[in-house]
Amino acid sequence: MGGSSGASRQIVGYRYYMGMHLVLCHGPVDDITELRMQGRTFWSGSVAGSNPKRLQVDRPNLFGGEKREGGISGAIDVLLGEATQTPNDYLQSRMAGGGTVPAFRGVVGLVLRKCYLAANNPYLKPIAARVRRFLSGWDPAAPNPFSSYQVQLANGMNPAAILYACLTDTRWGMGYAPSMIDTGSFSSASWTLYNEGFGLNLLWTRQSPIEQFVQQVLDHIGGVLVIDASGRFTLRLIREPDLWNARHFGPHNIIALESFERPDWAETVNELTVNYTDRDTGKPKSLTVHNLANIEAQGGVVAERRDYPGITDDALAARVALRDLRSLSIPLARVKLKINPRGDSAASGQPLPGDVIVLDWPELGIAEMVLRVGAIDLGDHTDHSMTLTCVEDVFALGQNAIIGDNDTTWVPDDTSARAPLMSVAVEATYWDLAHTLSRAELGVVEDTDTYLAALAVRNGQAQSEWRLYTGDTAGTAEYRNTAGYSPAARLGADLPQAVDDVTVAVTDLTDAALFADCDYAWLVTTAGHAVEAVGVLAVDEAAGTVTLQRAVLDTVPVAHPAGTWLIGAGPSPGYDATVRAPATSIGVWLEPHTVTDVGTKVAVTGGPTLSLAGRQGLPFPPGNVRINGASYPAAIVGPVSLAWSHRDRTQQTAYLVAQTDGDIGPEPGVTYRVRYYGEAGTLLRTRTGLTATADGWPEEAADSALPGGRLNGHLTVEIDAQRGALDSLHRHRIEVDRAGYGYQYGNYYGGI
Repeated sequence: MGGSSGASRQIVGYRYYMGMHLVLCHGPVDDITELRMQGRTFWSGSVAGSNPKRLQVDRPNLFGGEKREGGISGAIDVLLGEATQTPNDYLQSRMAGGGTVPAFRGVVGLVLRKCYLAANNPYLKPIAARVRRFLSGWDPAAPNPFSSYQVQLANGMNPAAILYACLTDTRWGMGYAPSMIDTGSFSSASWTLYNEGFGLNLLWTRQSPIEQFVQQVLDHIGGVLVIDASGRFTLRLIREPDLWNARHFGPHNIIALESFERPDWAETVNELTVNYTDRDTGKPKSLTVHNLANIEAQGGVVAERRDYPGITDDALAARVALRDLRSLSIPLARVKLKINPRGDSAASGQPLPGDVIVLDWPELGIAEMVLRVGAIDLGDHTDHSMTLTCVEDVFALGQNAIIGDNDTTWVPDDTSARAPLMSVAVEATYWDLAHTLSRAELGVVEDTDTYLAALAVRNGQAQSEWRLYTGDTAGTAEYRNTAGYSPAARLGADLPQAVDDVTVAVTDLTDAALFADCDYAWLVTTAGHAVEAVGVLAVDEAAGTVTLQRAVLDTVPVAHPAGTWLIGAGPSPGYDATVRAPATSIGVWLEPHTVTDVGTKVAVTGGPTLSLAGRQGLPFPPGNVRINGASYPAAIVGPVSLAWSHRDRTQQTAYLVAQTDGDIGPEPGVTYRVRYYGEAGTLLRTRTGLTATADGWPEEAADSALPGGRLNGHLTVEIDAQRGALDSLHRHRIEVDRAGYGYQYGNYYGGI
């Protein structure tokens, strides 16, 4: 064998197939929307309704194909666990001797019908499913009492519905009868959570008691679950107090004020990190919020972490973080008082945890301090008093009055979230993609891919950031990105159509120092339309001027009136990475934030709708355009002649190319189009397919057919670029008078 000249093929690896039955969770469920193997999606869509459902998966190269670790392919049966589910034929066929298998009703599962699962590596990679359950799977003995839109929120399930199911489900929950639930309190809480957009996505694996899972949900939403005087479970949310119906306590109905203490600032927290879950990957994610005033007061950072795995929405995580930091960073008073439950407050019922009460205690100078009831000690049969342990209500701060002579003229800063002074939505340019994506990512971008960006101008120093939402309506728009505010100013004088660098007076300079961190800026109309991209060469705050490099990237010089906005394209713009097709229209909304407040979504200025054109894939218009040797002259003499320089979007990514620079490129396949309009505004000549950088109109007199065979007294020329069926987004438009004997008499008599 060793001496044979023939060669035999060597086996270097194997394909691995396996049949499996995977049980995911209790069923039935609404649907399964995604299947993953080791974090990589191999199927997405929606499987719902009656059983069975069979998926045909064909992703053999998911992990590199046969030369690496293979992929997955084959048929997968989805069993949603309905009451009518029948035994699976594949599982039945694997039973030796004709044995039977159960139908597996009540659980959701996947049956892999001997699927190809790996190559070269015999280890099975973990398989995961994205499962949704809102309206299915409720216990028939305790049906869903909520409307469908109360239960199914855009970012998860309504927590009030989760708690109701945990309390009443007889199969996996606590099994309480619906009559033991104060459905009115649950309904009220569900509407509050609905309006807050407070959806949760949680998985209970029975590794912890159901009571612990219920407490986890309550911790997420800031709520308490109590048993009222009638013995029913009541859900209460810790929110803005209803002082109109709050009970008042003071010397007249308090047996004893056992303790009153207020922590020192050193006992507070000024930095909070919230851990939550990334909706797309399922992996942990975190954000950190700070109370800068507390940091200043303590002279350093005191940090704490909290886990909210049921939150998968960035905006909601930020709101919860600010909610918790507010209570942790303020030294809230703690009070313990003993009352007579059979006294003059008995008519209002026994206080319950989560109740709001108002305390008056003149001896300590306390007037109308709002407290939240925590623990309650009912005493024993020999003592008919009740001891309440309370904490100052953080939501009512500012409503307390401390009686004394410590008057002050200090007025706290307004930290409410405000709509931006100005905002603009634009399509991302090729420059933006080249400076944001990796070389590999940029290489797979198609010419027809469109991306959206937005910028906003700060409306007051308290405004810390804003969040970008896009979609069809404000209510259904999805969160895309958290962004910072951009530097801005307004032109203090008209800016003419020109190509040279220019220093112009400006007003309303905002965050001027941030211009240094922006690649370029936009000249934006007061209606919110980004017209011309410019380089910001210098900012002189003392003189109130900026120096601009005109018409960079894919834009051309145009005239701008005083009052036009100059907005920096950075340093932290809002990007929507969703790939859309040209001619798509998308709504754009901004949600302003401060460290203490979240504002209402507002439509982008001039919006909310932005129509996409596929900007990043369009050819750049030519640069350095000259007519009879001059850039944008007021008048010319004699026949018209044009000249320009090549431009290439794919090469113009290292620095901002000036309009007056020479040839760059051209981009392969680019040609130029020139249109000539006569003095009456009529299009008289169109030249297309030009590859050179010059053109003229020697036939102008004949084409115009003016009296005496003269040339046009006023001429308009348009120049743009084309690449196949794609036209440049902008075109040069130059209007000139014709001077010389017989033209514009009194204006250019004898020439220019």
